[in-house]
Amino acid sequence: ADIILAFSRKGKVRRTANIKLGGATRYRTWKRIPTDKAGQWTVSILQELEDQDLELGSMQFTVAAPTQ
Repeated sequence: ADIILAFSRKGKVRRTANIKLGGATRYRTWKRIPTDKAGQWTVSILQELEDQDLELGSMQFTVAAPTQ
């Protein structure tokens, strides 16, 4: 399956990442989260189909500002 991860902040997609999954029943992969700005983020998981993109789920998370 062709999977797209869309990373959004303030309601706009800031970055995307493409992942190619194999044909196994259970599949696990790792991806570094490319968030370089503090704030509320949402990652949406989409499956790219021939005629549409199917949203499989989403998750919100917070990136904290670095402490000095």
